[in-house]
Amino acid sequence: MEALARRTATIRGAAHADVIMGILHRSLAERSGIVLVGAVCLLVGCSRPQTELSLKTYAEHQDQQKIADFYAQEAIRSRQMAQDLFRRVKVYERLFGPDSDWVAGTRVLAESYEEAAHEDERAAARHLAAAQGAGGGGEVRSDPH
Repeated sequence: MEALARRTATIRGAAHADVIMGILHRSLAERSGIVLVGAVCLLVGCSRPQTELSLKTYAEHQDQQKIADFYAQEAIRSRQMAQDLFRRVKVYERLFGPDSDWVAGTRVLAESYEEAAHEDERAAARHLAAAQGAGGGGEVRSDPH
């Protein structure tokens, strides 16, 4: 009887070992698949073509029309901010007097937005010229006032 019990225990142990090994093997295969899928996603994500535009260059591979449009939109935003601030200057003059710090500070800020709008318009014109073939390669130069 004791021999039968040992034999049964050995058979059960072997069966359990087979089951455990099957689970471990299958689990390892599933984990390998997940790792493989993750690696493929990482490689695909990292190998995308670069779509950022450099705003500092006239390089032919850059879309100069898009860059010019960006600068034109920025000029519109800056000009709108300047107009809003000039309206505030008038309100502040009535509220605090023409020599108020509020008036002076708001006027300086409005003028800086106006200057930024001019700079953005000039940049848009340079990139538009580059898009039409009139610009050369190299760095974008800032125009003095």
